[in-house]
Amino acid sequence: DEGPFIDSPLTDVTLNRPVTYTFPNPDTANEGLFGGKASLTDVTLGGYVKNLSDYMFANTKITTIDASHVETIGKNVFSNSPLASITLGSSARTIGANAFNSTKLTSITIPNSVNSIGVNAFVNCDDLNELIIADGTGTLTVGYQDNGGADWGPFYDSPLKKIVLGREIRYVDGNGNTFTPAEESDGFFANED
Repeated sequence: DEGPFIDSPLTDVTLNRPVTYTFPNPDTANEGLFGGKASLTDVTLGGYVKNLSDYMFANTKITTIDASHVETIGKNVFSNSPLASITLGSSARTIGANAFNSTKLTSITIPNSVNSIGVNAFVNCDDLNELIIADGTGTLTVGYQDNGGADWGPFYDSPLKKIVLGREIRYVDGNGNTFTPAEESDGFFANED
């Protein structure tokens, strides 16, 4: 199954209004609204766009995006794209699982408004050197995956060189159990090179 624009020669998208698009049980990039569009290089998001649905821009050629008004980034939204730069604003609340998996981000600043990051959100970001989690008083809940002894945090296999943690971090696993990084030897920065 494929999304509505899979065969179009679309290169540029401007979204000025919210878009509700739900593919039944999306599990591949081609099922996202613009997912799988190798020709798509430019996206402009207007101030009314608050949610990016699952796989929305997966496997596209987008390299930069201003998501400063977006509240929710669904799962796999930008996965396997050459995205090198994103701006998140104070309205951001949630970053879904695998949202930036295998992108070309070099740096990411997580605003203090973000309260959860899904499992493997930044896994395999081979160019990700800097992570800044802005100062804040609320706890940031981070998805954590136990792969039978090979535990994966959200930055698994990302070569972070600079990390700024401005608030408390708590893991949540697939069973809803929460714990701190100190309670788990692997996790948040597991296998970062």
